Amino acid sequence: MSYITPKWIAEKDTPSWIAEQIATRPQHTHLYLPLKLPAGKSSAEQFLNDVWDAVDSCILLNMSRLEHLEVVDRRKNTSVVIKTQQIGLTQLKTQPIVPFEDLTFLDLKGSMVRLCTLEGDETFRVYSCQIDVPSSIEQRENSTTTLTIAFPCNPEYTLKANVYTGLPVCDLGFNFIFNAEFHLVTNRENVLENAKLNIYLRDHLAVLFVYLLSNDIDLKRDISRFCPLGNTHHGKRSSWWLSMVDRIRNLLKKHLSDILGIRAGKTIRYWNPTLAPLISAKQLETYANIRVIDVTDKLYNVDLLESIQVEKVSITDVLTCFPNRDDESNEFQQWALKQDESWWSQLFHCLLEALTPDISQLMFKKPIFLLQDSRERQYLPTPNENCPMLYINDDSSVRIWKPRLTILQYASLDEKAALLRFHKVQTLTEQKLIEIIQCQHLDLCVKSVMILVDENLLEEIWNDLSYLQSRVEKLDASKPFLVPIQASDPCLTFIRNATLPTVLGLDITPYVSATPVTFVRFPYFTVDSNHLINHLQWEDFLLKMGCTCPSINLPDTYTIDQLPTLPLFTMFTNEKYARLGEFILSAHPEDTQQVLRQFPIVSMINSEQRIQPVSMAFNQFITADFVKLPRVDVPPYCCTLAIKLGVRADYDLITCMNILRYLSSEKIANVDLYLHWLTRLQLDIKEKIETVDKESFLSDCQLYLPDQEKFCLLKDLLIVAEIDN
Repeated sequence: MSYITPKWIAEKDTPSWIAEQIATRPQHTHLYLPLKLPAGKSSAEQFLNDVWDAVDSCILLNMSRLEHLEVVDRRKNTSVVIKTQQIGLTQLKTQPIVPFEDLTFLDLKGSMVRLCTLEGDETFRVYSCQIDVPSSIEQRENSTTTLTIAFPCNPEYTLKANVYTGLPVCDLGFNFIFNAEFHLVTNRENVLENAKLNIYLRDHLAVLFVYLLSNDIDLKRDISRFCPLGNTHHGKRSSWWLSMVDRIRNLLKKHLSDILGIRAGKTIRYWNPTLAPLISAKQLETYANIRVIDVTDKLYNVDLLESIQVEKVSITDVLTCFPNRDDESNEFQQWALKQDESWWSQLFHCLLEALTPDISQLMFKKPIFLLQDSRERQYLPTPNENCPMLYINDDSSVRIWKPRLTILQYASLDEKAALLRFHKVQTLTEQKLIEIIQCQHLDLCVKSVMILVDENLLEEIWNDLSYLQSRVEKLDASKPFLVPIQASDPCLTFIRNATLPTVLGLDITPYVSATPVTFVRFPYFTVDSNHLINHLQWEDFLLKMGCTCPSINLPDTYTIDQLPTLPLFTMFTNEKYARLGEFILSAHPEDTQQVLRQFPIVSMINSEQRIQPVSMAFNQFITADFVKLPRVDVPPYCCTLAIKLGVRADYDLITCMNILRYLSSEKIANVDLYLHWLTRLQLDIKEKIETVDKESFLSDCQLYLPDQEKFCLLKDLLIVAEIDN
């Protein structure tokens, strides 16, 4: 109709059939549209069909005065009858001037309009206003133009078109219609997209649409239905129309708080059922300043909210409810601390599924961590250069002692996985801890060969060595490790620069040469309540790590009671520790071993305890009949160690010779004993090769001759074959 120029027809020129129509309804305005196409042709039929189809009932919503429209098709004897009735006003009252988003709308009105057709009645909310059109946009006789936006009240009503310029122009898939003086393309199937006026009208319509949604309470209730933000009809929209949708989206996002009646400054989220077991909407609003929209409410669907970039409640929002380190504790933190392990497991499960670097950074600012030896979740220690890494220790038997290491516990596998996903947390493996100890010792070594330390660091180094001690087979002895040393002030030095202060648990520092010697600090750090076992373990470890063996020298005037007593062999509680003793003894040079054989041991003589050099002692098992011999109890697994110390612990050549000497010196006349030990002597001489002083033995040892009832030196006896009497 925009292209039609009305022309009055004189009464005398009016065709008779038109005159009859006018006479029937003299109160109506009659338009005569002559068709210049030949009647009966297909083109004429198509044109008439198009005219009939264009009779959209909604066109009357755009008319300020036209209230009744009737179209009769005499070809098919059918008709279209459309009527409108204003039945009230909208919730939005008339406003003479509306400034909004730097635009101005004049004489804004809203009315409730009933649209009556032969198919039934429908109700619409119809809003219209005037806007000024600058001359820079278009030169016009009238500088104002009218904008109309109408919304169907019935959610089931289907609109045939959305864009109107009097008559319908095109369908964009919106659930509302708007009418404006768009310039159209020739076939009226779309607006002329590049025209300045059309851009101007489109942008005003977008702003007006958002203003109406923000200020009419009835429209707010149907916001999800009316917002043109879904993807359903994108195929019907060109990029030119999509820019209108984007403008609406951005404005809705900007004014969402007003639309939802939420106080400015609050973050808006929609509910996430997955996080429902962790937190409530009230807690989110109280502790994170987040207003949660319930998407089960038909007013706000997820598609709408996501289209205006409203996010669902996330694990980040839950974390935000916890206070930061510098904040005061809040009730949410206290409430969370009272939750059971399943709650915390669910929290870390959700963290694991959503974990990003940003979430990790936020997570590590919150009091949600279980530290070693702590039952209450808390903040991590303040990060610094000395504590760059966090660790998870899976070995519950090892309590980490190093203050620079922060050890995290976990209550569930999800918690562990979430912690490990963060690059600053590692699993503290045995090898990793060894490397950490080694690096720290190396850093200390760089400063000085001899390092003064405080008592805390001294204890830490002892703990380091205690850990390494039980894993000595996995260590590289060439790598530098520090050890505390004996000095007036606490000091450290390389293990290989220090000297062992003990042998088999004996403090031998008083018997070492006068040359200045740097001894390992003694007493050792306690790793075993049994003093001997504790000393053996340290000696074994230090020797394997390159500690220097002491060189022992006894003064010529020493007496046996001036020397420390060697441990009893029964104090080596099992084979493991007997083997340690053997290794320790073997690690020392032969001259040191020879000196150690002069050290005393407690032995039994005539049922009394006596102090005797260990090399003079006999194994009680083989000398039970000789109470006057110095005897010691040697468990079977300690025989090798006892023999290394000079104890006559087995049936060897020297033992046999010594016992035969003892029998003769004590004038024992038991022939069976002589026969027993002579037999063993015979076996040992045949089977073993030992360097002995045979001449001395023949001159010292006597045999008892029962037939003569006297003792005779071996050198005076002649051994002959058995002969007849």
